[in-house]
Order: sequence, then structure tokens, then C-alpha cells
Amino acid sequence: MTADTPFDVAALAAFLPGYDLAETPSPDGLPFRQIVATGLLECRPLLIFLGHADVPTITGVRVREPGRIPNAWMIGSRMDETLIKPEDCFTAQDVPGREGHVFAREAGQLTAPVYWFDTGLANTGGVLPDPDTLKTSTLYEISWVAWKQG
Repeated sequence: MTADTPFDVAALAAFLPGYDLAETPSPDGLPFRQIVATGLLECRPLLIFLGHADVPTITGVRVREPGRIPNAWMIGSRMDETLIKPEDCFTAQDVPGREGHVFAREAGQLTAPVYWFDTGLANTGGVLPDPDTLKTSTLYEISWVAWKQG
């Protein structure tokens, strides 16, 4: 699967045998689109493929399934179980639905994955929580933008 993979349920299903896929309304509204993949025994979205009305291919992927990405931190890990440092994190204050979350991305690397942590707070107020809250925050998503080469 690459940035050239069509944003299409049938095209994505070919990569994901055993998953149920469906296009659902994006929480970001139009022109954004999303396709969610659920496992046969798991009803919550495990993979979310992002799209845009003006782009025929996937524009991003959100992984919420433990073990889906080899050599990455396990979904469900506490921050202190990873090598991510609190000083490398940013608040998600301006991201609707993620006001109480923090994220980390390798500095200066726009194509690097983004690691999303739930702090357990309803809202961070735009300020990183105290170190104890950060270290017990739970990794719930690894996401990235599907950049076209060239």
C-alpha cells in the first residue's frame, strides 16, 4: 500500500483480507473522506484510511490496531514504555476531539509517523501536562500522511 493506492473500498480490501471495510463520514466534514477497517471480532475502527474529494488516492492512514506496524511502539503502551520523551511532545489543543491528547513526531520530519497519546484529560489547555500524567499516557494511534513521490 502506497500513496498511489486508490481511495476505494475494493482496492483497500485487497490488502486486508479478514477485515470489514466501509466508507463512513469523516468527522472533519466534506471534502474529507474516510474508510474504516474493523476486524471480524473487533467492532472499533482498527485502521482508518483518509481521503479528500479532490484526490483519487489515500492521503493518510491512522493505525489503532496493536501489532499492525512492525518495529513500532505497541498500541496500548504507556509513554514511559516507549523511547518517546515528554519534551518531544506537543499538545493537540487545536485538533477537534483530541483536546486532551498529546502527539510526538520526529522533529523536522514531515513524512515521519505521528504518535498519539491519550492523557486521560478532557483538555490540556494547550500546555503539556505534568510529567507523571505524560508518562502514564496511552499510545492509541500511529498515523502518517501518504506523500506522493516526485
